[in-house]
Amino acid sequence: MTASSRAWETRVLVEGRPGGEIFVSWFRLECSRYERCDTASIGVLVRDTAALSALLGEQEPAKRPDIVLQIREERLTGGQWQTVFHGMVDRISRGSSPSAYVLNCRDYLALLLERRLVGGWSNATGIELVRHAVEASGLGFDDSALSGMEVGQYSGQFWQIEHRRLSTITQNRHQTAFDLVFSVAREQDFECSVQGRTVMLHPWASAQTRSANVFSPDAVTLRAMHRDLSLSGGAVVGVQSWDSRQRARSAVYYDGSSFMAEPPSGDRPFYCFRAPGRRMDDIRRLAQGKHRRIMAHAFEARLAFPAMVGLAPRHLIRFDDGMTKGGKVLSVDSVRHVFDGRQGYLQDVTIRDRSG
Repeated sequence: MTASSRAWETRVLVEGRPGGEIFVSWFRLECSRYERCDTASIGVLVRDTAALSALLGEQEPAKRPDIVLQIREERLTGGQWQTVFHGMVDRISRGSSPSAYVLNCRDYLALLLERRLVGGWSNATGIELVRHAVEASGLGFDDSALSGMEVGQYSGQFWQIEHRRLSTITQNRHQTAFDLVFSVAREQDFECSVQGRTVMLHPWASAQTRSANVFSPDAVTLRAMHRDLSLSGGAVVGVQSWDSRQRARSAVYYDGSSFMAEPPSGDRPFYCFRAPGRRMDDIRRLAQGKHRRIMAHAFEARLAFPAMVGLAPRHLIRFDDGMTKGGKVLSVDSVRHVFDGRQGYLQDVTIRDRSG
């Protein structure tokens, strides 16, 4: 089934209510697993501008309208509306036509970007810091996916000083709640994402994850494919730490399968990082996370195909690159949605191998 042969329907919900006088003519979505907000540009036609003004104007001061973009197609969704974007309206633009407007939106991670850190903390774990920052921004927090997993120890005054030192040497780029949340997630080797108004921490999804969503798209067009031969034999990551409280030095080296106390010999690429004031279990997690992110650059592909309902970053795609027997299951890093009445509904997807 081609993109143009599908009969897609679209609608927007503003503050949970259907906009009866607002009709979606096109939309562009940028959704990513990287540390940034998902964004949406939604073109709408308005039958009655007074209805739009009333719908978007019934807001408290400094509160932006909640918006949900939904689609459905009888054969693919069974007639059920499926949400493809949930966020808030940042800006409204009007062109030359008095009935055509563009709604520029971001997801609710934007609230973390707009909240500055002005207080201190002590005797709290990294997860507790994330919970406080998220809830102070008016959002919900869910870490149920980490149940039974080992999480970091207390992040007290010393960790706070190091975080502020980092914000100073990076020209104040680590002073928002957004920076704090993602810093903790990186150090604990978790992923952070948002669903509606709830920020979630969860483990990395892989082909071995029981609950992982694996998609097999049809009518795929390969836009680009890159393979880094320098990483084909793997890489070694070393993390060193100096704990000034204990006057102790810790170092660990990780090759994707095991930890070592000394750097291994060989000609594999070697990457070394320093993380002051970390315990051994902390630098082990750091080494694993950095190794995973480095090895993700060993293979990358960009695909385009008719839209698949439910496809999102962190899901998995079965892809045959023509060079690997049987193909492989790769991780979705970003999804770009393009919809209009002429081209139909298409997705442009970037995938990487995040298996190791």
